[in-house]
Amino acid sequence: DAILIDTQFSAADARQIVEKIKTSGKRLQAIYISHGDPDYYLGLDSVHAAFPEANVFATPQTIAHIQASKYAKLKLW
Repeated sequence: DAILIDTQFSAADARQIVEKIKTSGKRLQAIYISHGDPDYYLGLDSVHAAFPEANVFATPQTIAHIQASKYAKLKLW
């Protein structure tokens, strides 16, 4: 079994993570987002789509940071 910490910034990076996990033969149990900046979580949709059984976790502070800054940061990034 495996736990993934952060999902990278780009869709290409997220796809690489998905392929590495799949070829490892491990089952992704959880995804932990450690920070509220986009380069830590933008790949989440791709990774979670590939492993829908994986639970997604983040601290309340990280969730609040993402919710408060997501759209403004996406304009810059």
